[in-house]
Amino acid sequence: MNKRIVPLLLSIVMMCSLLVSAVPAWAEPADSGVSASVTQASPGETFSVTLKVPGTAKPINEMSLKVHFNKAVFEVTEYTAPAITGMDLMQSNLSDANRNGFFSAGYTSKSDEADVALTGLELTAKFKVKDGAAAGEQQFTIGEDVSVGSLDSSGLPDILMRKADFAKQFVAVKVVAAPKPATGITLNKSELTLTAGESASLTATVTPEGSTDTVVWSSSKTDVATVDATGKVTAVAPGEAIITAKAGTKKATCTVKVQAAPCTHTALTPVPAKDSNCSEKGWDAYQKCDQCGKLFDMNNTPLAEIPYRALNDNAHDFNTSEWGYKEADGHAHVCRYNAAHHDTVQLHTPDHEGGATYDYAVKCRECGHVLEQQREHGSIRIEVPFKLTVKKTGEMAPGQETFKFAVEKFGAPTTYTVVQDTVETNGEKTYEGKFIFTIRDDQAGNLSEGFVIRQVKGNAAGWTYDETKFYAVPVFVDSYESVGGWSFFKFDQNNELDYNNPLREIGFTNSFNAKMPVTPPAPETPKTGDGSMMGLSIALVIVSGAALMGTALYSRRKSR
Repeated sequence: MNKRIVPLLLSIVMMCSLLVSAVPAWAEPADSGVSASVTQASPGETFSVTLKVPGTAKPINEMSLKVHFNKAVFEVTEYTAPAITGMDLMQSNLSDANRNGFFSAGYTSKSDEADVALTGLELTAKFKVKDGAAAGEQQFTIGEDVSVGSLDSSGLPDILMRKADFAKQFVAVKVVAAPKPATGITLNKSELTLTAGESASLTATVTPEGSTDTVVWSSSKTDVATVDATGKVTAVAPGEAIITAKAGTKKATCTVKVQAAPCTHTALTPVPAKDSNCSEKGWDAYQKCDQCGKLFDMNNTPLAEIPYRALNDNAHDFNTSEWGYKEADGHAHVCRYNAAHHDTVQLHTPDHEGGATYDYAVKCRECGHVLEQQREHGSIRIEVPFKLTVKKTGEMAPGQETFKFAVEKFGAPTTYTVVQDTVETNGEKTYEGKFIFTIRDDQAGNLSEGFVIRQVKGNAAGWTYDETKFYAVPVFVDSYESVGGWSFFKFDQNNELDYNNPLREIGFTNSFNAKMPVTPPAPETPKTGDGSMMGLSIALVIVSGAALMGTALYSRRKSR
């Protein structure tokens, strides 16, 4: 069994070896080769060029890289080849690169064996465009002798990559002139007058000569005039437009005035004649040009204005469906053309006899015009005088207070509106008061039956309100429109009116009997500060004087 397995395994190993040898040692990446950081450059500008070498599936033992350039146009300013572990590096210096017209790098295995794995490499050099370099396209090209090598199983050289194996074998960089900005721009015309449809050309002069800035043309109103890239101006319609030529930051302008093309009056529209009426003028038939609006008569003779006819004072159109004119002198039908015109005025017919009442106005039966306004009720102002005495019956003086009064129990139904029903007081004295109200003039007769006037009892602290009621009867003079005086009556103990003792005036007395508030005594406070020290000093002086006097008396007694 084992003898059969061993030959089978050897066969599988041999087949795998054949498959491996059939796979290419290197697959070409699409971005391999030479590339540049710019597509164009001007004298004095710098850029970089890179040679990208892809990785190889097989270890290498040597590599030679080279990129050619035009040394008359470009100058290498910086160049350093990257190091590879296990390989010696030899690269061209800047002076050699600029003298020979290429930058290069060579790598060899330190062991002379193909034992270095290449995962990829980028060789980059920085260039500057020489001053005075001629404009045009230049190429950076991979050298013909570029190669990446290894060793085969016999130890012989095995070239893995040549120039033809790189996807990008060259790159182009266009040398362009250095920017030369415009310092000024002028036009050959500053004003231009054209007729719609005409064209004219403007010429722009840019300084300095050879400026790299391009002239750009524009119009402020393209519906009036347009301009193309060459400066050709075309008039479109009447008006005014500003044409601007701009180079870099500099600009110049030309004002273009477009006038209408002369009209040939080929399209005339007839306007039919119209009759005049009492307020609007008519006109004779005429024609109007569709293009320019000019007027012509029916024989194509130019007109300065519409051929109006005179007003016709007799051409009225009265609206007989309504009375448009309604004034004090009567009513009439108004002309539809002019409201100031009307036909013969007819006298009004009152809708009833006897004049206006409180319920109805007098109107015209035909047109509804008001001949006499409906009567309106007037009002009568009633002022009931009285006196209000404020007395102090307590410890405190009365202060500011407001007292209210009311009328009620009219002898006949009366509707009234209160105007004033209060009296303002401040202190102890007698005040003049008035209860004022108004009634309709047709209720004056009811008011003559009299009414009750009294004080409204309030609730202010400390006050005693006079609750006396009086019956007031107005005395009218000549008519019910004015009150000439008053008769007042009191109520007896049976609440009956005392008609035997009429009063000429009435009064109320309110008392204020509030007590003074009690103020608690202030608590005593101990004396402190300089005052207490002064008292202590005085006490010490008195004690000291008494001691001296006692000593003197004792000495005199002893001496005796």
